[in-house]
Amino acid sequence: MEVRPPTAPDGPILVVQWERTLAAILDRSTPAAPPPHQRLTGFQARYIPGRVDRARVYYFSVGDDKHTMRLTPTSCTITPGKPEHADCVVKATPEVFVRLVVEGKQPGPLDIARGRFKTNDVGLLLQLRACFGL
Repeated sequence: MEVRPPTAPDGPILVVQWERTLAAILDRSTPAAPPPHQRLTGFQARYIPGRVDRARVYYFSVGDDKHTMRLTPTSCTITPGKPEHADCVVKATPEVFVRLVVEGKQPGPLDIARGRFKTNDVGLLLQLRACFGL
């Protein structure tokens, strides 16, 4: 498929700009996004103490990554693996998780309907947002 530049009175200058723009779009390599566990561990530094009144355990299953977040009134710890008991379980695809954590967006109805996002306690999930200022 051939992509032709637009015609304009500027002639060759516009063609060169078009070719550079097209080359930049085609050659653009996007850096690989860090895996979900690296995104979670960055949250430890963002934790706002005092936002929970008692210990809470959150379990995140994002693609193949499984991590546990333990919150107390004074600290946040994140460890790999599944806990024996979790107050709030979050299961999501990596794409939905990135939108949730990085962009601060809520999962859409289609994400929920298609099983790309699941949780057992929406109230605790909202409390989690407050704990990290999302």
